[in-house]
Amino acid sequence: MPVVGRCLSDGDRAVRLIASDGIHGLWTRSGSPSQCHRLQKLARLNACGQYEEVIEGCSALLEENDGFAEAWHQRAVAIGSHLGSVAALKDFLSALESDPFHFTSAVAVAECYRELEDPSTALGYFQRALAIYPDQEFARIQVALLERADGERLDR
Repeated sequence: MPVVGRCLSDGDRAVRLIASDGIHGLWTRSGSPSQCHRLQKLARLNACGQYEEVIEGCSALLEENDGFAEAWHQRAVAIGSHLGSVAALKDFLSALESDPFHFTSAVAVAECYRELEDPSTALGYFQRALAIYPDQEFARIQVALLERADGERLDR
């Protein structure tokens, strides 16, 4: 993971794109073959809105392998969709702790802090996401918006 993760911020855009595609695949293959198969099924269920089943299944996976960042991320997505993104914050942070290159979790953490009306922490996580993978246009826009809002508050 660290080798591919470092390539996410390579100076060559083509290398970054290849690394982005590759890391998504690695995220779903960080456990045993059985765990990976179960996670792929849970990700499909998440996409279909079967959040309670995803939460239960990911919880079981995490009991077996608490370092499985994508299981934390998928459970966080399900919790966020079912109960609201702030309820998912702990799991998104766990995903990022398990894999410091999990830029989608960094963006999700930033979104949670924005909902908690903590723009400076949100800004820090959006910047962290960009440091991991600079080609995230959404994160770049959010950084600009938060920096502009911060500047406007200071001008008052």
